[in-house]
Amino acid sequence: MTLPEEEEIKTYSLLVDKLRTKLKDYMRGVTEDFKGSLRSLKLPQSKNINPSDETEYPIISVDGGSGFIPLADKLVAFIAAIAIIDNGKAYERIIADPEVIIQPEKMLDGEFMDSVDTEREALLLKHAREVIEKRQPRLLLIDGPLIPRPEYAGEYLYQLKAFLEIAEKLKTNVVGFVKRPQSKYIEEFEESRFQDRPILSAFLDVNQACPWPPRLRRSERIGRNIKYTYIRLLEPPSSGVFRCDFPDYMSDEEILETLKYLVVTSDPRKGIPAMIAKADEEVRISKKLIVDLFKECFETIITEIDPKLWGPLAPRWGEIIW
Repeated sequence: MTLPEEEEIKTYSLLVDKLRTKLKDYMRGVTEDFKGSLRSLKLPQSKNINPSDETEYPIISVDGGSGFIPLADKLVAFIAAIAIIDNGKAYERIIADPEVIIQPEKMLDGEFMDSVDTEREALLLKHAREVIEKRQPRLLLIDGPLIPRPEYAGEYLYQLKAFLEIAEKLKTNVVGFVKRPQSKYIEEFEESRFQDRPILSAFLDVNQACPWPPRLRRSERIGRNIKYTYIRLLEPPSSGVFRCDFPDYMSDEEILETLKYLVVTSDPRKGIPAMIAKADEEVRISKKLIVDLFKECFETIITEIDPKLWGPLAPRWGEIIW
């Protein structure tokens, strides 16, 4: 499989012009609609978060990664999870054993990819539980929500419940950092057709959290209440608004201290706290990594098997691999 250095655009120019016009029309229309929507909205109480790094070490960040190889016969997926431990002086890594998942017969590609997402998040939570049992940190950062997404079920819900039970038992402060929230939780905004994130991006200043104090959201699927708030960490034109989920056993004072840590460690360009960004980078299974791994493994395997048996290993889209 080969990756182009830079895609060359050869689309017919008249088609591009028409697409450009359609996109501009949409942008003008949606912003005018958004402007009208904001007039009738009332912002809940917010709070300015002053940067402060008073969190006790060790601090642990956990993230999961996944990737796909589209072979001629079926999709093959990888899932992985990593915990990065900051003890104040150096970093330590603990990895979960990666898993290879094969697309079942008669399962559509989209359905399979959705199931892999769920299994990746379940592995992340399982790894987080095992790590806090061993290391018992004061603060653990999860790249993802603690309020379960509607599409996640089964093993994921079991692992989320088990993780939160252990975290509460050990009195571990936990934050689920949601980088791209697509939620409508704030009651004051329920009449708007827009989600919480774009609305808050119009009202909040950098380092402001809203609503404050954090609000409870009940999840019957895990039988628990989860606290949540949003925080703005970037200036426009970026939305810069992220959601932070917390277990309900954490006090507002503990949540405030956690938010101060997120503010002081956030990347000035991306807004992502440093420990979350580091875990994301080190567990990411990129397309280039998949290509490199595939080439390396294929070149080893072809010396062991008859060329007539290479068929199931061929890339689906006819990419050049030999």
